Amino acid sequence: MSAVIIGTRTLTLDPQRMTMVRIDKSCAHKQTYTSVAFFSWGTSIVGKEILLEWPAMFADEFEALDAIFIADLPFTFTPSDGSTHTYSVNMTSFDGEYFRGRTLAAPTTRKNVKMTLLIMSVVS
Repeated sequence: MSAVIIGTRTLTLDPQRMTMVRIDKSCAHKQTYTSVAFFSWGTSIVGKEILLEWPAMFADEFEALDAIFIADLPFTFTPSDGSTHTYSVNMTSFDGEYFRGRTLAAPTTRKNVKMTLLIMSVVS
Protein backbone atom coordinates (compact mmCIF):
# COMPACT_ATOMS: atom_id res chain seq x y z
CA MET A 1 0.00 0.00 0.00
CA SER A 2 1.27 3.48 -0.73
CA ALA A 3 0.57 6.46 1.51
CA VAL A 4 -2.97 6.72 2.85
CA ILE A 5 -4.39 10.26 2.80
CA ILE A 6 -6.87 11.40 5.45
CA GLY A 7 -8.20 14.88 4.76
CA THR A 8 -5.14 16.82 3.64
CA ARG A 9 -2.74 14.73 5.73
CA THR A 10 -0.60 12.06 4.09
CA LEU A 11 0.11 9.56 6.86
CA THR A 12 3.68 8.84 7.87
CA LEU A 13 2.88 5.17 8.47
CA ASP A 14 0.17 3.32 6.59
CA PRO A 15 -2.18 1.19 8.67
CA GLN A 16 -0.95 -2.33 9.21
CA ARG A 17 -4.51 -3.61 8.74
CA MET A 18 -7.40 -2.05 6.82
CA THR A 19 -10.82 -3.29 5.77
CA MET A 20 -10.99 -3.82 2.01
CA VAL A 21 -12.59 -0.80 0.39
CA ARG A 22 -15.18 -2.54 -1.79
CA ILE A 23 -18.93 -2.62 -2.25
CA ASP A 24 -21.30 -4.36 0.17
CA LYS A 25 -24.61 -5.99 -0.63
CA SER A 26 -27.60 -4.68 1.30
CA CYS A 27 -29.97 -7.59 1.79
CA ALA A 28 -32.13 -9.47 4.26
CA HIS A 29 -33.86 -12.82 4.45
CA LYS A 30 -36.67 -14.36 6.46
CA GLN A 31 -37.64 -18.00 6.77
CA THR A 32 -41.25 -18.68 5.75
CA TYR A 33 -43.37 -21.78 6.37
CA THR A 34 -42.30 -23.49 3.14
CA SER A 35 -39.45 -21.39 1.78
CA VAL A 36 -37.39 -18.29 2.40
CA ALA A 37 -38.08 -14.68 1.45
CA PHE A 38 -35.03 -12.79 0.18
CA PHE A 39 -34.85 -9.02 -0.23
CA SER A 40 -31.98 -7.22 -1.94
CA TRP A 41 -31.41 -3.49 -2.30
CA GLY A 42 -28.34 -3.93 -4.48
CA THR A 43 -24.70 -3.16 -3.89
CA SER A 44 -23.08 0.08 -2.81
CA ILE A 45 -19.96 1.43 -1.19
CA VAL A 46 -21.97 4.16 0.59
CA GLY A 47 -22.48 3.22 4.23
CA LYS A 48 -19.46 0.88 4.36
CA GLU A 49 -17.35 1.08 7.51
CA ILE A 50 -13.58 0.93 7.06
CA LEU A 51 -11.47 -0.10 10.06
CA LEU A 52 -7.83 1.04 10.02
CA GLU A 53 -5.35 -0.30 12.60
CA TRP A 54 -1.79 0.66 13.50
CA PRO A 55 0.36 -1.21 16.04
CA ALA A 56 2.11 2.11 16.77
CA MET A 57 1.82 5.74 15.72
CA PHE A 58 3.84 8.86 16.52
CA ALA A 59 2.08 11.04 19.10
CA ASP A 60 2.07 14.14 16.87
CA GLU A 61 0.34 12.24 14.07
CA PHE A 62 -2.18 10.82 16.55
CA GLU A 63 -2.93 14.35 17.78
CA ALA A 64 -3.41 15.62 14.21
CA LEU A 65 -5.87 12.80 13.46
CA ASP A 66 -7.58 13.35 16.81
CA ALA A 67 -8.19 16.98 15.81
CA ILE A 68 -9.99 15.71 12.69
CA PHE A 69 -12.06 13.36 14.90
CA ILE A 70 -12.97 16.17 17.32
CA ALA A 71 -13.91 18.55 14.48
CA ASP A 72 -16.75 16.11 13.68
CA LEU A 73 -16.91 17.13 10.00
CA PRO A 74 -16.79 15.04 6.83
CA PHE A 75 -13.43 14.89 5.04
CA THR A 76 -11.83 13.05 2.14
CA PHE A 77 -10.14 9.67 2.38
CA THR A 78 -7.82 8.24 -0.28
CA PRO A 79 -7.00 4.64 0.65
CA SER A 80 -4.12 4.32 -1.85
CA ASP A 81 -4.88 0.60 -2.09
CA GLY A 82 -4.41 0.40 -5.83
CA SER A 83 -7.72 2.01 -6.72
CA THR A 84 -7.99 5.59 -7.94
CA HIS A 85 -11.01 6.54 -5.83
CA THR A 86 -11.34 9.18 -3.15
CA TYR A 87 -14.25 9.07 -0.71
CA SER A 88 -16.09 11.53 1.51
CA VAL A 89 -16.11 9.98 4.99
CA ASN A 90 -16.93 10.61 8.63
CA MET A 91 -14.66 9.32 11.40
CA THR A 92 -16.98 7.42 13.76
CA SER A 93 -14.32 6.22 16.21
CA PHE A 94 -10.65 6.86 16.97
CA ASP A 95 -8.69 5.48 19.91
CA GLY A 96 -5.33 4.14 21.04
CA GLU A 97 -3.15 3.55 24.10
CA TYR A 98 -0.32 5.56 25.63
CA PHE A 99 3.16 4.10 25.17
CA ARG A 100 6.60 5.44 25.97
CA GLY A 101 9.85 3.96 24.68
CA ARG A 102 12.54 2.56 26.99
CA THR A 103 14.46 5.84 27.11
CA LEU A 104 13.32 9.40 27.56
CA ALA A 105 14.98 10.24 24.23
CA ALA A 106 12.61 7.90 22.37
CA PRO A 107 9.63 9.68 20.81
CA THR A 108 6.33 9.30 22.58
CA THR A 109 4.04 7.06 20.62
CA ARG A 110 0.55 5.63 20.75
CA LYS A 111 0.01 1.93 20.30
CA ASN A 112 -2.92 -0.22 19.20
CA VAL A 113 -4.48 2.70 17.34
CA LYS A 114 -7.86 2.02 15.72
CA MET A 115 -9.92 4.30 13.48
CA THR A 116 -13.30 3.65 11.87
CA LEU A 117 -14.40 5.62 8.80
CA LEU A 118 -17.93 5.62 7.39
CA ILE A 119 -18.09 6.15 3.62
CA MET A 120 -20.66 8.85 2.81
CA SER A 121 -20.04 9.18 -0.96
CA VAL A 122 -17.55 8.63 -3.77
CA VAL A 123 -15.77 11.90 -4.61
CA SER A 124 -13.75 10.68 -7.60
